[in-house]
Amino acid sequence: MTQSEIDAWLASNPQDGQNKAFVSKTPNGEASGSYVSKQPTPNQDGSTGTIPGTGYKDHGLNAKAIDVNYVKTVLKYDSSLDPPYIIYTSMPAPRPTL
Repeated sequence: MTQSEIDAWLASNPQDGQNKAFVSKTPNGEASGSYVSKQPTPNQDGSTGTIPGTGYKDHGLNAKAIDVNYVKTVLKYDSSLDPPYIIYTSMPAPRPTL
């Protein structure tokens, strides 16, 4: 997430209470945490396919958590603040799919 991405979102005139998610790579490629999802997790090297053993829907309690190198940050717009947003939440995230 860069300041220019935040500025572009603010320039789009969001409504109060509107959320915007940004996904960013961690500094130096370090792990941001572990991740498990309902669906199988896409390969984190950018290749097609998914990581075997991932996905709660297919593997239940045996679903494999993986270390991820991205962070998803959600901002919430509030025109009464300066700057006009709060960091609503931030969490480890997998590599974004294109």
